[in-house]
Amino acid sequence: MENPPAFARWLHSYHIILTPQHHEIHHTSPFAQHYCITCGWLNEMLDRTKFFERLEAIIFRLTGAKAGDYDLKEIEERYNKMLKEYTED
Repeated sequence: MENPPAFARWLHSYHIILTPQHHEIHHTSPFAQHYCITCGWLNEMLDRTKFFERLEAIIFRLTGAKAGDYDLKEIEERYNKMLKEYTED
């Protein structure tokens, strides 16, 4: 948001919720840090301990699914198929 409401700006100023600049780190390549996107209080500890990287490794070992391992074209095709099936009923 370019001009957040006054209440949101107040929350930002007291670090109750993330500032837009801090939240932007979450959306910056390589997209592997700052997962705590609401208040950010745990980001430093989670990043330092590699909590999410370790969690992703466990999920990969259990399921074979890899973080970021998706094909947007395939997802779009599945979505369109589901939408078509839904609207045909």
